[in-house]
Amino acid sequence: TMASNSTINIGNGTTITGDVVGASSGQGTVNIIGNFTSGGHFGDLSASGASDLEQINISKGNTFTLSAGHNASATRMNINGTVTAQGSANITSAVTMGDGSVLNLTNTGTGGGSTAARVTGAIDGYAGATGTLNVNGTWSTKGVIGATRAIAAINLDSDNDTASHTYTFAHNVNATTITLGTN
Repeated sequence: TMASNSTINIGNGTTITGDVVGASSGQGTVNIIGNFTSGGHFGDLSASGASDLEQINISKGNTFTLSAGHNASATRMNINGTVTAQGSANITSAVTMGDGSVLNLTNTGTGGGSTAARVTGAIDGYAGATGTLNVNGTWSTKGVIGATRAIAAINLDSDNDTASHTYTFAHNVNATTITLGTN
């Protein structure tokens, strides 16, 4: 449990088994400064927002993998490296994507209709058209993409999976390029 003004830096070779949550909503900062795979939830466990973290930062050149079944909830998520959310892993946050950053939302299955992980909240570039969003699996937006600043690219169904998926833009989207499929 993280209190106000507390910080955890997670580097290469770190293992955390269990959940990292705020003592109350908007408390605690987690910095991913190495390659790391979640061993539990980051932020609120009950979807009420009562123990959301303040911020989750992923440094340039590092990868944060949110394993299936593990969620991340924070007021802000700043991605400067790579984040991969697998299947039933979901992110609830205002996401900002830096130059060269990548957000992968994947499904856990290979058959048609397999649902991709989702982001509930806005996704914005950090400075004019930065960041790439890759989505593989049936998916719908749960917030505006590029409202404040566009993102560079959205790639849908780019994993060479032959299964059919449905993509729904239920909110405004602003990206330099949107690509469907691998060709």
